[in-house]
Amino acid sequence: MTDHPLSYRLYLFDCDGTLRTCRREGQPCPNAPDEWDLLPNVHATLAHYDWGVLHRWAFITNQAGVALGFLDDAMNRRLLLDLERACGLPSGIRGVGQWRVCTHHPRHGCVCRKPSPYMLLQAIQEADIPVMQTLYVGDMDSDREAAQRAGVAYMPAAEFFNWS
Repeated sequence: MTDHPLSYRLYLFDCDGTLRTCRREGQPCPNAPDEWDLLPNVHATLAHYDWGVLHRWAFITNQAGVALGFLDDAMNRRLLLDLERACGLPSGIRGVGQWRVCTHHPRHGCVCRKPSPYMLLQAIQEADIPVMQTLYVGDMDSDREAAQRAGVAYMPAAEFFNWS
């Protein structure tokens, strides 16, 4: 297992393919509570961090299923809250964790959809932690590009969570 914690203070996480996987073949994101599983080593790895004292976290995720009509805002929030709990991340502590979610249609042309750095920069500003103390963990080229455009370090989920 990777020696954790790393020396960053703010950890930004993509959700699908990084923290959770969808059980429905060919479906990239879950639309219901019984459609996903936590990926290997996620809970154990995140347990190494001192959330709230030394470290902050944020979900940075595109969830176009809302705009496409596969789920509504309430279900999307429930799924993210369930994910937060499954990861063992602290909830309800102001300033420790946050969600940045783009629910727009992929062809909408919004400012927030990754690979735009918009949601990353919002999370960094809200956490009031310097860019150089921020790491983004993701699984797609759009995650890597968003991190690059925001000027933050990037690590593939497979490396961060030590998937062999």
